[in-house]
Amino acid sequence: MTPTEELNPTAARLIELYADLGVDGVKEDADARALLQEHENDDPFNSILNHVKDIAGQLERDTEGQTPAGQVRSALALFNTLKRHSDRQRYAYELALRRYGRYWTQAQKEYMQMACRKLAWKDFFLSFTSHNPADGEVQLVNSQHKDLIIHALGDVFKAPEIVKTNMFARVLRYYLVNGPLTGYYDPEHRGPGEVEKLLRREVVSALAFVQVVQSTMFMKLPSFCMFEYDAAVEDGEPRTMVFVMPGRKSELIRRYAVDNSLHSWYDAIDRAHNVEIEPAEDLAEIKAAVSLIQTQIVRKVAEARDGLIENVPE
Repeated sequence: MTPTEELNPTAARLIELYADLGVDGVKEDADARALLQEHENDDPFNSILNHVKDIAGQLERDTEGQTPAGQVRSALALFNTLKRHSDRQRYAYELALRRYGRYWTQAQKEYMQMACRKLAWKDFFLSFTSHNPADGEVQLVNSQHKDLIIHALGDVFKAPEIVKTNMFARVLRYYLVNGPLTGYYDPEHRGPGEVEKLLRREVVSALAFVQVVQSTMFMKLPSFCMFEYDAAVEDGEPRTMVFVMPGRKSELIRRYAVDNSLHSWYDAIDRAHNVEIEPAEDLAEIKAAVSLIQTQIVRKVAEARDGLIENVPE
């Protein structure tokens, strides 16, 4: 977050008032009352005033009786609820830091800044391949998970989607966004060029990296899936990593069959905890697969954001 001095001058002045005096104090302070009266017919001023006053009031209610760590948690929770309004997020950050930051440790202040930066990110980046080595035929992953695909998405098991699109990845996206979580998912074919900048930008602004791991993703060069994985680990930011296998790990392509340039990525996946979702053949197995998606993928992604709010240093 940037310093208060860079705020709109009106917002900066109002935040200073409410941070120093509190909601009731602004009502009682003669200078504050004079300022508000001076601008009583100023619509832009009053629009900012209403937002700052509302946020200040909610912070006071939410932080009442809280420890310093609890104050930070409450401020972060409020900040997160304002993610559709970046200007109001900024007001919440500045108000919390100026009014309550005097009681916080340096570690708590630094944590607040870090967490607010990341709470503005999307919840997930979904990485997968639509490479189909059996060109013109139904993708194997779609054929294997046909019943799960139809259960989740309805009557969609039709050409050309089942040939060109990784429908299993689309199922994961369906449950993630109904989590409800926000994220990046691009079902279109990816080519070289500007798309690499786009992918890197989206990867590094996601709290969780979710990758569908299939043998076919190691069969095409260059590998955008490896590019996405590298982007997720090279920026040095702690990030939740979730590797999902639409089958058993034991069925994954062997390392000796993988191009040497992909070995570092293959080895990282091999060392990681993998969520294995086996093809379902009846309703009970479909429900078990859905439960696995919800508990081991959706919940894990959601916990990345929850952790930012809850894991404030004491």
